[in-house]
Amino acid sequence: ARQADPPAGGGGGGGGDAESPAAAVSGGSSSVEDVESNVDHEKANDFISDVRRPAGPSLPVVARDVKPISECTPEAAPKPQCRRWMRSRTVRVCAISVAVIIVFMVLFWPKDPDWKISKLAMDADKFIAIMTGVGDVTERLPISAEVDFYNPNLVGTSVKSGNFKVYYGEEMMAWGVASPARVGPRSSSTIHADVTVGLNKELAARILSDVMANNFMLDVVSNVNILAQVGPLSIKAYSRCKMRVATMKVLSKPDDIIAEKQCSYSFGF
Repeated sequence: ARQADPPAGGGGGGGGDAESPAAAVSGGSSSVEDVESNVDHEKANDFISDVRRPAGPSLPVVARDVKPISECTPEAAPKPQCRRWMRSRTVRVCAISVAVIIVFMVLFWPKDPDWKISKLAMDADKFIAIMTGVGDVTERLPISAEVDFYNPNLVGTSVKSGNFKVYYGEEMMAWGVASPARVGPRSSSTIHADVTVGLNKELAARILSDVMANNFMLDVVSNVNILAQVGPLSIKAYSRCKMRVATMKVLSKPDDIIAEKQCSYSFGF
C-alpha cells in the first residue's frame, strides 16, 4: 500500500493559522509578566498620590493632647505650646520687674542733702580759755548745736540716730550725737546735736598756734554716720566734710562759723 504525503508547509492541519504549543506557552508567560508589571506601577502611583495628597478638612491638624493657651498651667508646662507660652510670660514679667526697679531707684534713691549750723550754745568763758590757752584747756566743753538740714529727695526722711566726730589733723578734738528728726520731701528741718570738745595740752597748743597764724581760721574734718528712713528704704548715710571754721564768729554769729565746706556722701543698706 502507498503512504500518504505529509501536509504542505511541514505543519499539521489548519495551515499557517495554528500556533505550536511552545509558542502558546511562551506568549502566555509574557502576558502574565506584563499584567504583574502594570499592577506594580499602579500601586506605586497610588502610594505617591496618597503621600502628595493634602490632608482633608476632616483630618486633625493639632495633636489631641495640646491644650489651648488659656489651659496652660505649671502641670501642662511640658507641652511644647505651653513651654513657649511660659517662656514668653517669664520674659514679660522680668522686663516689667526691671522697669519697676529702675523707676523705684530713680524716685527713692537718696540725693545729697545740705546742712548749715544755725545756733550754738556753750560756756563762753571755757571757749575763750581754750582759744587763748589760759586756764585748764583739758576741761571738756559741751556745746548744744542746732543744724538746719535740707532734704532734696521726693520723699520724706526720718533721721533715727546719728553720731559724728571732728578731727584736727589725725587727732579727734570733738564728738557728738544727733537727735531723731523728721524732714519732709524737698524741705528743711532743724536737727539738734550735742557736741563735746575734748583736748589735751599738746593738741590745744597746736590748735592755738594754727589759729593765730591763719587769721583765726581752723581747718577740721567731720565724719558723720546717720541711720535714716527714706520712703520704704532704711538707709545708712555716711558723710565726710572738710571745713574751714571762723573761730572768731563762734560766739557772735554761729550761723557763719563755717566759712567753707566740702562734703562727700555715700549710702548703703
